[in-house]
Amino acid sequence: MKPLFRLAVGPRPERELEDELAFHLEMRTQELIAQGLSPAAARAEALRRFGSLDSARTTIRHTDRRRSRRLMRTETFSELRQDLVFALRALRRAPAYTIVAALTLALGIGANTAIFSVVRGILLRPLPFADPGKLVLVGATYAGATYKGGKAIPWLSPANIADWRAQNRSLSSLATIEGHSPVLTGAGDPERLRGYDVSADFFQLLGVQPVLGRLGFTDAESGFPAAKVVILGESLWRTRFGSDPGLVGRMITLDNERYQVVGVAPNDAAWPAGQLWFPWSFDPQKLADSRGAIYLNALGRLKPGVELAAAQADFDAITSRLVQDFPDHNAGLGVQLIPLHQYVTGSVTRPLYILLGGVVFVLLIACANVANLALVRGVSRQGELAVRAALGAGRSRLTRQLTTESLVLAGIGTVLGLALAAIGIRVLLHAAPSSIPRLTAVHIDGMVLLFTLGVALLTTLIFGLLPARLVVRPDLAGTLREGGRGGVKASGNRARRVLVIAEVGLAVMMLAGAGLLIRSFGRLMSVDPGFRTEGTLSFALSLPDAKYGDRPQQAAFGVELLDRLRAIPGVQSAGLALGLPLSGFRWNFSLVIPSHPPQTASDKPSAEVRVATPEYFATMGIAIVRGRGFTASDREGAARVILLTEAAAKEFFPNEDPIGKHVEFGWGRGPGKRLEGDIVGIVGDVKISSLAEATLPQFWAPFAQWPVGNFTVVMHGSRDPELLVPEAGRVVHEVDPDLALSQVKSLDRVLADSVAQPRFYMLLLTVFAAVAIALSAIGIYGVIAYLAEQRVREIGIRMALGASRGRVVRMIVREGSFLAAAGVVLGVLGALGLAKLLRTLLFEVKPSDPATYLAVAALLGLVAMLASSLPALRASRVDPARTMRTE
Repeated sequence: MKPLFRLAVGPRPERELEDELAFHLEMRTQELIAQGLSPAAARAEALRRFGSLDSARTTIRHTDRRRSRRLMRTETFSELRQDLVFALRALRRAPAYTIVAALTLALGIGANTAIFSVVRGILLRPLPFADPGKLVLVGATYAGATYKGGKAIPWLSPANIADWRAQNRSLSSLATIEGHSPVLTGAGDPERLRGYDVSADFFQLLGVQPVLGRLGFTDAESGFPAAKVVILGESLWRTRFGSDPGLVGRMITLDNERYQVVGVAPNDAAWPAGQLWFPWSFDPQKLADSRGAIYLNALGRLKPGVELAAAQADFDAITSRLVQDFPDHNAGLGVQLIPLHQYVTGSVTRPLYILLGGVVFVLLIACANVANLALVRGVSRQGELAVRAALGAGRSRLTRQLTTESLVLAGIGTVLGLALAAIGIRVLLHAAPSSIPRLTAVHIDGMVLLFTLGVALLTTLIFGLLPARLVVRPDLAGTLREGGRGGVKASGNRARRVLVIAEVGLAVMMLAGAGLLIRSFGRLMSVDPGFRTEGTLSFALSLPDAKYGDRPQQAAFGVELLDRLRAIPGVQSAGLALGLPLSGFRWNFSLVIPSHPPQTASDKPSAEVRVATPEYFATMGIAIVRGRGFTASDREGAARVILLTEAAAKEFFPNEDPIGKHVEFGWGRGPGKRLEGDIVGIVGDVKISSLAEATLPQFWAPFAQWPVGNFTVVMHGSRDPELLVPEAGRVVHEVDPDLALSQVKSLDRVLADSVAQPRFYMLLLTVFAAVAIALSAIGIYGVIAYLAEQRVREIGIRMALGASRGRVVRMIVREGSFLAAAGVVLGVLGALGLAKLLRTLLFEVKPSDPATYLAVAALLGLVAMLASSLPALRASRVDPARTMRTE
């Protein structure tokens, strides 16, 4: 009798299963009859001993299915192994194709991985705080304000913040932030650090855990005046204090005052990113008078279950009450709650996504090129494929084999692409301007690897399946009869042409975007910043209140410092001022012109205010347009004088002479000591934040009459500004050894930094466009060369009948020009649609700029002609006699 487990070998029809079961029952019945049982009793006993037939049937069917699946898996893995081995052998037999295709794919995959890593790190990775989606920045809008223009700004007044904190029902906490950049001494060379005064719950709001000690301040430490305690950043703790675990509780010297270290915060665990943090406090007796002082940031966290829209409505209601209760300072005030991630990354979101779209275009062009290569290679292999088909391989089997080769090729390209991406990320991080946020979060992680795998699979689908379906034709037997001389006929040629047209179209779109950015950057660089840059050095100084708390001390320091700096060999002039052009420094105050009094207090205009020494304007090359500049006689005790810029003269004194007019500002130094003076001159305009911004009105006061403790020094001379840095540092340390230079830059560097972001985007998109053009040229060359090779017989006959070489060349070049023209038309239409995305990145250039598109079309036409000329010239050298003999 057959053992039951033999029944599970291989799949079987239902009738065969029933026959097998009946056979076993009959054999057992016969055995029992032989033992003396009647046929009926033997049958019943056989059924009893066998058990449930239904259970046996179910068991056998399950066993069959498992066996079938196991055999199928074994067969599938065996075929896959065979396909992989065969694919590796096939690619090894065609090294030129393998190398070119793999490098082309590596270029596309690597570029996409690198740019996606940047997008992932900056835009997609959450901020390194607890539940970062709940963090919001409180921004203010001021309708009609000159320098705010109705846009939300992050600067608020202490009194308004206090009211929002007390009255809101949607935030669990609202922290106050103010800049505080002291000089560290007593721990090596003096160094100016980037720090902030923050309210007691700042780190608790962010949900950050300390490296050492504690984060946050007690109520006693945050009372007025604030205690001399400080929290250090981890990088500062490691670099300046040697990662000393016993630093907490010890004293350090900042701005000539002793502070106790109470904790160490981890890197990148605060916003804004700083090196140290102090307790913020405010004199409660002055809070009511601070509503017009706009200089603080406020960061909040939404309560659990509260949505941003509900919180916005809550703050809108509070703000409406503040406008009604305090119209003098809050007229036109609005409020906007901005998600912190959006505020941090908002300026780079669109440019980065545009760059990501650009590299996707490069990848598609690369795939189109490899698909063309695969088609041409497939034609040469049709004899081999026909033989395999004759031996029994079906179309699906051959298609799977070619697709496996594409997968192997994509795998090689992916590995090379990841290596290129790792190099590219380092290059990008080195070249990226420091103004791009969150660069430290850029690296290759699991999400980037998944993206790369997805890109690899996409490329396989694009360049692998299409050629495979076209090469594996139903009439492979005909190819075998022709001796393997078959081709991909009209469908393959159409596919190659379509791929080239698509390549050219994508290249046009890339080149149009790059061309618009290049023209925009050229317009931007032609803008006059209002000052000269060559041969001028700048650096910032901060005088500590502990040593320079009196204004006469600040003024005396400035005089002594400038005298010593002018004595340096090669220095022709030196001056100092509050703020530097193109630095983004804003110091805006309301003003009153007695000859043009406002109808109400809320109608007061505002303008930027600066202070400077008399030599500052000559050092910077800022012209005195009318009247006079500051002189040595404009000192403390003399008549108060003011300068204004041409933009200020046009805005505040239209159609009249401002010289001699008196102005008063909302800034001062106590009761009855407001900044005011008679206008004695008009100076040239300078750009404050960027070359692209509108020129803002500014007023200037003499440093001697209004000295400040934070200022920028500028030096102009005949020597390279970089060579003046050591001498300037020596002079500063001679005057005060506890001071440190910061923001040391030549004005050429200041100008370059102000356009660093648009330059970076322009260069990257230009590089991608250049790669796209090169790949398109290769694609045109490959297709035209192949088509010319297919037409050798026709060309030989034409030349035998009298056609000249020039005519043959024109015929071949015409083919390439047609493909390029079709691609250019489609590309221009696509570029016109997508160029609108570049609108915010352009300066004085329209997205539909005709000059750019004409230049792009001309360039692509020239590239197409050059790429078509080489195969055309080769085709024109065909020997008609040899061609006819061959036929």
